[in-house]
Amino acid sequence: MQEVLLRDQLGMIIGRISTDYKGVLTLRSSLGEVLGTYDPKTNLTRTFLGQVVGTGNLLSMLIKR
Repeated sequence: MQEVLLRDQLGMIIGRISTDYKGVLTLRSSLGEVLGTYDPKTNLTRTFLGQVVGTGNLLSMLIKR
């Protein structure tokens, strides 16, 4: 599993994006809560509740400050 840390302008971790073996990306908050997923096979970004946000990788839109 691959993981990328997301940082704000001060270097604080604001989230993490991990990729599973199927290529699905999962966004987690800095506290570890799942915020959403992006599936490249369907090209859909979904919230943690499964609601479609839109097409393409829109995970960064799900990060709350």
